[in-house]
Amino acid sequence: MSVYFINIAFGLLIVVLGYFSARAKPNAVLGVRLPATYAYPEVWRKTNQKSAQITYILGPAISVVSLLLYLSGAPEIYGQYLTFAMLVPLLAMVVYLYFYSKNLLEKILLQPGATALSTVDNVGISKVNVISLLVAAIALVGVGILLIYSHAGTSIGIRVGNVFRDAATWHKVNTVGGIGDIIVGAFFALCFARFIPGVRSPRTFYRAVFCFFATVLLWAIVSVAYAYLV
Repeated sequence: MSVYFINIAFGLLIVVLGYFSARAKPNAVLGVRLPATYAYPEVWRKTNQKSAQITYILGPAISVVSLLLYLSGAPEIYGQYLTFAMLVPLLAMVVYLYFYSKNLLEKILLQPGATALSTVDNVGISKVNVISLLVAAIALVGVGILLIYSHAGTSIGIRVGNVFRDAATWHKVNTVGGIGDIIVGAFFALCFARFIPGVRSPRTFYRAVFCFFATVLLWAIVSVAYAYLV
């Protein structure tokens, strides 16, 4: 599968996530989850609406640029550059929303009678949230297995750096990446499975969610870096 198709799908995905985030109530999984957004329902609503407005522009832009590059016959390496370039506007969006929500909360709290909630402790955690994350962790294990048994040119695999040098390099890089995915996925699958009977501490659950996504992102960065250095 061309990296351009992956970028196109990613652009569409963030539009979908933005749409549902703008309509979601405070939760520990979907939406702009910041201290200020948890502190006041109106801040959550307006911040996620602002996030959706940004993704409605950013998502189609990513998809259109990727499609144009693909139709023009540009080398795959340009698509990989675009993948890394997407991190810049996404990071800028997070920083902007952080200060946007913080300033919005400060203005609201200046109003008579307005009081902030105690952030994540007031967020309801449904069983659907827990099961969704459990499925995501199990899916990561599946991705890891597919990486280990993938071959050069297949639709799945770490496709950057020196992996295309020869079959042995492809197998080495994707085996390392796959084993890491399996370990991370299995660990957090067990972690989330413990929450299925009921979440006694939303704060603990939220920390587990943060650690899951942070670990997945960190391992993805390490895997790509390894692919370039091997």
